[in-house]
Parts: sequence; C-alpha cells; structure tokens
Amino acid sequence: MRKLRVYGGEIFYHQGRQYRGVVAATSQAAAAKAMNVSLWYFRENTCDTENGLEVAAALSEPGTVFVVVGRGPDEKMVRWNEIKSEVSLA
Repeated sequence: MRKLRVYGGEIFYHQGRQYRGVVAATSQAAAAKAMNVSLWYFRENTCDTENGLEVAAALSEPGTVFVVVGRGPDEKMVRWNEIKSEVSLA
C-alpha cells in the first residue's frame, strides 16, 4: 500500500478571502479528486505540508478535506463537508 501524504493549499474562497484546505491521500490525483479540483489546478496551488495541526487532522481521516479556520492561537481545522454551504471552491 502507498504511503499517505498530506497536501495543503490556498484553494477555497469565501467572501473575498482564501482558505487553506488540506487532505491526506496516497497520490496527488486522489487528493485533487477529494478537493474537487483538476489535477493541474491542484499541482499549481498545493504542496506537501508538515504543519502539525494540518497533518494531525488530515491523517485522522484520510481522504477527508479539512479547511483551516482562524489564525495563530485561534487556528483550528474544520471538515469541508461541514461548512461547504458557506465556503466555495475556486
């Protein structure tokens, strides 16, 4: 089985602000599919992440897209499917 990698990028938008999305997947193609973007767009706008908060959230539910909400000490991870009615894709 292929190793999971955690990818993240500023690909979600809401009310003029960008939001960072993260997902754990075995390939860029699987991650792009989970984020509902083309592989080209994914490759242009995401990268591997080593941020501890992002990695922990993504690895807790591989294939589930999380969005970073807040900044600094208020930063938290929220599942994309819980807020997708409020946040739209690029």
